[in-house]
Amino acid sequence: WDDFERLWASRGIERFKFQLRQYDNHTILDIGRFDSWDDLAVRQLDPKGDLDFWVGRYMTERGTFPTPIIVATNSEGLTHPRGMPMPARLLIEGHRRLGMLRGLLALDFPGVQAMHSVWELTLPRDCFAPPHSSEHG
Repeated sequence: WDDFERLWASRGIERFKFQLRQYDNHTILDIGRFDSWDDLAVRQLDPKGDLDFWVGRYMTERGTFPTPIIVATNSEGLTHPRGMPMPARLLIEGHRRLGMLRGLLALDFPGVQAMHSVWELTLPRDCFAPPHSSEHG
């Protein structure tokens, strides 16, 4: 949450629009992100491993997220608060949950649900326009 608040709250957050959607596993795998936590499932399931966190336990037992992740769906051509160009569908919040689910899918883990709740976020484009852009919207 700290990163979300620090990076996104000053970017017109009062104009962010959220809609709860259901994503299938193919769409889950298509979500862009700047970092990867996809090894979490392997680490959580390793009996000799030291990783044991409540999200991993929840997801291996129920096959989906405990709470929806947040994905920007209109982000292509916009600039991330850290300065990188954003892909069309970008993970904003829920990196560990997405990594855990992707890892479970890669492992063909039994019990992974077919559909998952996701908050789709529509960003105010003028608050994320690339430098020297005159785009408004």
